[in-house]
Amino acid sequence: VTELWGKRDTEVVVSVVPSQLGNNYVIHHSEFNTLRPHQWLVGETDFDNYKAIVSFINIGNVHWKFLYISAADSTVYVVDPARSAIEQADSDNAAKRLREYFNMRRICLGKTDWVNVKWKGGVLEHPFQRDGSSCGVIVIKMAKAVMEAFPKKAEMSFGTAPRLMADERKHLALELLEASGV
Repeated sequence: VTELWGKRDTEVVVSVVPSQLGNNYVIHHSEFNTLRPHQWLVGETDFDNYKAIVSFINIGNVHWKFLYISAADSTVYVVDPARSAIEQADSDNAAKRLREYFNMRRICLGKTDWVNVKWKGGVLEHPFQRDGSSCGVIVIKMAKAVMEAFPKKAEMSFGTAPRLMADERKHLALELLEASGV
């Protein structure tokens, strides 16, 4: 195990596990390495140096949600571009998990940054997805709106019509190419 963990990721098959259904699960070296012990985000980040975190949540490789953690108002927002009746519940759950994470950092590493913050879930007003494929574009626009308005609360008033989303995809693709010098 240690020898495999010590090597750079490859796509070599390291195990084939039979299932109860008669199928086999193929485990590649790169997947096996995800079990390797690590310290990602555990000790090297001092969260007191940050006022907010912006990220994205991939749901089952088919949908994107926007994650906004605001230390300024002690609120965690999980924002679903599709209409969702559970946005508040998702945000409340994320706030609970964040509290647990910072408690774990304190117990295991003695880190106290953000440990005393009383995280709560919140809901942001936002435009909704109008097709079945623009969630990724919309969460990027949400992140941009939040970052541009920070530390104030963002007014997300961009359009989400399919034609606008197609134009935005092209704009994002051009930005990526220009940033890489292509």
